[in-house]
Amino acid sequence: MKGRNVIVLGSTILIAVILLIIVYAQPVIYPNFWGKVTVDGSPASNAIVKAYVDVDGSYEYRAQTTAVEDNGETWYSFNIPGTAADDGRNIMFNVTPDGGTDSYLGGTDTYTLGDTTLLHLHASTSSQPTGCNLGADCSGCTDWVTADVSHASCSSPYEGCVRKNGGTYYEWACCDGIISQISTF
Repeated sequence: MKGRNVIVLGSTILIAVILLIIVYAQPVIYPNFWGKVTVDGSPASNAIVKAYVDVDGSYEYRAQTTAVEDNGETWYSFNIPGTAADDGRNIMFNVTPDGGTDSYLGGTDTYTLGDTTLLHLHASTSSQPTGCNLGADCSGCTDWVTADVSHASCSSPYEGCVRKNGGTYYEWACCDGIISQISTF
């Protein structure tokens, strides 16, 4: 009787361990976004589309692709890597026109694990500043000041470089050569 109880208990523990392994070993299925890309209403062939995920107020670069032309329209498609913790976070899509250095907001959506989302991106070069916006090259932004690294703990070449918004706090931070955070400190 005692031996049988040990076997039953051991089998129960083994099944529980196997179930835990199965549950926690499930892969994260990245969301896929696809759609048309336009800049100022025109097809944006060869434009670079970048995705940034909002992680506690800082936008982290996650993926990029190049828009391709098909029958007079330009299309993009890519998966956006992340973790289960990204589920429900905001995603921002920036578009850099072919041959350009400035990027423009093309659209936003939500990171939803396993989803495939049709999202047409429409960037407008007249609706926002050029050269100094999220996802743009840091060299295009002026008024950088050196701040305490705790304000912008980024790697070189712009570690700790932030731009004042004109007031007493900072709004943009430059990390790894691109403007990648908008925060108030």
